[in-house]
Amino acid sequence: MVQTGGDLTMDQTLYIKLRDQIARQAPEAEALEAQAAALQPSIDSAQAWLDGCQASLVHAQALLTEAQAIEGADTTAQQEAVAAAQASVASAQSDLSKAAEPQKSALDHAQQIRTAMAQCEAAIDAGGLTMTQAEMDAAIAEEARVASIPRAVTMRQARLALLGAGLLSGVDSAISAMPEPTRSAAKIEWEYSQEVQRHNGFVAALGPALGMTDAQIDALFVAAAKL
Repeated sequence: MVQTGGDLTMDQTLYIKLRDQIARQAPEAEALEAQAAALQPSIDSAQAWLDGCQASLVHAQALLTEAQAIEGADTTAQQEAVAAAQASVASAQSDLSKAAEPQKSALDHAQQIRTAMAQCEAAIDAGGLTMTQAEMDAAIAEEARVASIPRAVTMRQARLALLGAGLLSGVDSAISAMPEPTRSAAKIEWEYSQEVQRHNGFVAALGPALGMTDAQIDALFVAAAKL
């Protein structure tokens, strides 16, 4: 696996990112689905109104047909009733469309989110990695800790931090005890560098020579950055 910042691998970073996306999107999808459900009574009411209008139109058309069957009958009233019923149906259809549109929009958006979540789940399954919530929390905390460690500090800051830790006086002897060519390289770094990089080979060699662990070196860099 390819290492990224901190102790996280690319697989772990992607896993956590995908799980975080799913966790953020699930409530959003649920809220949209709840919104759509809340709109259903209005849609049902609009549908009932349309059904009633359509029934009235069928009735009016039946009356018109009966009137037209009578020779010489005046069907003006029946024709007007049919026209009025048709207008009511058109209005009811428009009302139903307006009532249904927000629900459709909410459900379409929710479906898009659900699809994205399913794609995340598929990517997780394809990766073959499983992490518990505790493991993810620990990995995120470690990544945040590593991110808080300065990549570099000035030599002035480094010397002051070493002085504060009681280690400055031991640097020269620690460098002198190193084998060549490490000793000469470390001496040049110590005497002529303007900054000290956390992951420089000089630090990797000097830290253990001073009896420091990686965690102590990290803490020293954090302290140096504040000076």
